Amino acid sequence: MADCIRKKVYRLVVSFRVSEDSEEEDFEEQYFGSFEEAEKAAALLEYGADPWYGDEVTSVEVDPESVEREILHTDRSRLHRMQGPERSGRAR
Repeated sequence: MADCIRKKVYRLVVSFRVSEDSEEEDFEEQYFGSFEEAEKAAALLEYGADPWYGDEVTSVEVDPESVEREILHTDRSRLHRMQGPERSGRAR
């Protein structure tokens, strides 16, 4: 069983627009981490495309209210993606 801890983290919500074969689709992903990590990622993403997939970033928001989440002990020092369905069902 994984070693988990409960920690107050901040939510970074990133909205994307994907254009494929003349079709557009909007979706969002949520990440959690320290406020500093979330702010740094938001600043990087505000300037254009998602560096991992090249999708157009349409909005970036850091929720100023912290939430308590259970995270893996080894993941406590970096942003991590919220568990959930794959982005738009696309292979990554």
